Amino acid sequence: MIRFVDILKIVSVVVLVFTLVHVFVIPDKPTEEESVSGPLSPEAEKWFDEGMRMKAESRFDSAAYCFSQAIESEPGFESAYAQRGCIFFELKRYDAALKDGMKAVELNPSFSGGYIVQAMVHAQRNNLRIAKSFYDSAVDNSFPDADAYEARGKFYLQMGENFLAIRDFTDALDWGAMNESVYVGRGRALRLTGQANTAMSDVAKAIELNPGSVDALFEMGYVYLSLNDNLNARSYFGRIIELDPKNATAYYYRGNTYLWSNEALSAMVDYDQALAIDPSFWKAYTNKAITFSLRGMHFSAIDCITKAIEVVPHLWSVYFQRGTEYFFTGNYDKAISDFTAAEKRYESSRIEALMNTRPPGGSIADIYAFLGAAWNEKKDLKQAFHYVNKSIDFQPTSIAYEVRAACYMEYRDYEKALADINIAQSYGEGATVIQKKISILEKLGRITEADELKKKLR
Repeated sequence: MIRFVDILKIVSVVVLVFTLVHVFVIPDKPTEEESVSGPLSPEAEKWFDEGMRMKAESRFDSAAYCFSQAIESEPGFESAYAQRGCIFFELKRYDAALKDGMKAVELNPSFSGGYIVQAMVHAQRNNLRIAKSFYDSAVDNSFPDADAYEARGKFYLQMGENFLAIRDFTDALDWGAMNESVYVGRGRALRLTGQANTAMSDVAKAIELNPGSVDALFEMGYVYLSLNDNLNARSYFGRIIELDPKNATAYYYRGNTYLWSNEALSAMVDYDQALAIDPSFWKAYTNKAITFSLRGMHFSAIDCITKAIEVVPHLWSVYFQRGTEYFFTGNYDKAISDFTAAEKRYESSRIEALMNTRPPGGSIADIYAFLGAAWNEKKDLKQAFHYVNKSIDFQPTSIAYEVRAACYMEYRDYEKALADINIAQSYGEGATVIQKKISILEKLGRITEADELKKKLR
């Protein structure tokens, strides 16, 4: 009754959980104009530089020790406090990070680093208004500081304030930022505001500055995906795999380029590779399930989605996807159970998704439509009409009208069925919709019109 392609339009809208550019952007040291600590001792300089090296290598415990030694040598060294705060943040020692950020500001209110560390901690704790106030302080209280603008731009980007992010990244570049992460950040914000071609220019600059930047390569892949250029997107995800053969996310997105090019078997190879690296990568399970569905292997798809549910039992979209698979196997009781589970989880899952990137494909209207379809298959027309009408009230869609047309046909109210199928057809003339319309016209005795439509299917 429902077109398989329409199911896939909903369940295969993959959430782009982007490799986020790190929010922490801490200036290495104040300029001579900004500094209040005066010339540093060689000992403090040595420990600070070693700490920065350890930080760059993600050896955070060693970095914390080095910055502590720098502070012991120079108790007024504000940047050492800020950098150690950043390290404590990485180590999830948030109270310690907050304390170091406060100390950096106390020592030098004109240095942005201390404000940024405090902003990071408050953002982590979901105190977003307080976090923004500290990012604002980093910009307002320091000398013209590219790092402060970049840090706030990344905060705006994570909050979905993409135009504000573009403004801050542009200011960072105007004040002399030359690191690739600023171009990646602005490119990402441009892409998310529908400016993919302009974004490509920024990301290309980032790759020029650092050809090995995984963030930049990912973003270029996302830009090409947004332009429906799967081949070029695939090449960039492939470059990441060459640099880092253990990058599960790169295999996953390269798999998506195959999936969206109707190369299901190649997609499955990449999803399997992603899962071999990270067995908890639930999105690889759900998209691997789609490759099974495309070949009619619905029970194998159900097994994959069940594994995803074990990882993320709180997400509505995985229950919805499994429900569609049960629907196609004719197990309407289990389909209804999963659709109901999706309905219960929808709101909390939507909020959680919005906190990270964007919500998964589909909506509560889709859940209601498929609940209506499943109840219709069970010949419980009261429940079927209840859910399909809720779906249309929430958000009219082709699927919802097609389902309701099927319900009216069960009632033998062919005029209303025809009215709904005409609305469904207005969204696009799929073959299944036309076939259903032919059936309704024949029931109404309008044979000439039915024959005309049959010609379209030949």
